[in-house]
Parts: sequence; structure tokens; C-alpha cells
Amino acid sequence: STLTTDNLLTLANIITTSGLDHHCPPSLGVLTSVQVAMLYLQENIRQQALANIFGTSQPTISRAINNVLRHP
Repeated sequence: STLTTDNLLTLANIITTSGLDHHCPPSLGVLTSVQVAMLYLQENIRQQALANIFGTSQPTISRAINNVLRHP
């Protein structure tokens, strides 16, 4: 499957409307957290590189990825 805007929006919508706490980093928000997780998984981009791209820290990227992957 490919990383498309529709895929990102659909997954972000599922997370935000599920009624469960998502705990995505506030500095990134749900949509960017989903985008980060998808890039990490599909493109195998290192967390530090993603942190540089998105202008945040590696621990924030790690939290974003973990929270998106943990979401049922």
C-alpha cells in the first residue's frame, strides 16, 4: 500500500473519532503523528531524520510512532 493523503486522513480520522485517548504529542497532532509513523514504517526513515524533517526531537517522534501503533 502507498502513503497517500487519503490514507493519512482516514487513519487520523479513525484515531480521533474512536473515543479512545490517543496521546499523540500535542506539538505534532494526530495527522502529523500518523504521517511520521507511516514514513517510519514504509520508508524506513530513522527517527532522528524524521525529527529533523518535522522540526522536533527524536523522543517526540518516538512517542508519535508508538502512540499511533498502539492505537487499536
